[in-house]
Amino acid sequence: MSGSQAGLGVYPNKIGKASGEWKHDKFYIPFMPSISGEKKNLVRLIIEGRTADVCVALKHLYGVNINFRDEDKVTPLMHALLKGEHEVVMRLIDSGAHLRVKDCARRTILMYAVRGGNMENVTLLAERGINNFTDKDDDEVTTLMYASWGGNYEIVKHIFSKPSVHINAINKHGETALMYSMLAKYRGSVSETSAVALIDNNADVNIAASNGQTALMCAARFGGPHMLVAAGRLIEAGANRYAINEDGRTAEYFAKSNGHHSIARLLSK
Repeated sequence: MSGSQAGLGVYPNKIGKASGEWKHDKFYIPFMPSISGEKKNLVRLIIEGRTADVCVALKHLYGVNINFRDEDKVTPLMHALLKGEHEVVMRLIDSGAHLRVKDCARRTILMYAVRGGNMENVTLLAERGINNFTDKDDDEVTTLMYASWGGNYEIVKHIFSKPSVHINAINKHGETALMYSMLAKYRGSVSETSAVALIDNNADVNIAASNGQTALMCAARFGGPHMLVAAGRLIEAGANRYAINEDGRTAEYFAKSNGHHSIARLLSK
């Protein structure tokens, strides 16, 4: 989270945001036979998820600097990792993309990979010696927090196996990986989420952030079937459903005010 933001209630750590329009001349692709029209921009293709076009572009670099960094010091590889594009990530690394770089908030390549939620990319980086799982960014957000936000069950479990990774570490706002896991855009099984992985590995379910917010409040605020399961698991693990934040509001209040009636009923029992 940026220092000016007040925690998860706003929107955490705008990791990998597209800066401006990427108009820097050094980044345009001078020759791309598969794409008609005006000259194209490599990063824009990555952001748009045009994998085939990116792969063609990487064959026709002609002096384009693939390690160019925008005003936030974000590189094309960081964008590709955030998108979870394994083929593009492989091509960029093979083309000489730098791996030991950080953006303006001191977020690492690995943080972008785990946030992107593709285990293949995490494994690829490990094979290249990138396994700094204990790093923190400027706001003391950990790699585990980014992985939890990414939502990938296997990646979060993988990180647990690493030495010196603290499941209950907090960032500058007092937030934990468990709170970040409530932000993920989950798909698939409701029982295989980063939230469930954290709860099953004894994450503290009652830590409150500096604004009093708890993981249960996060689940109640964001809602959906995955958060309904997470809320149930949090309560089973001993989460205090009556805890209040700095504004005197409870998890049940957030569930009702955001129209998450199933979670509200669960909390009212």
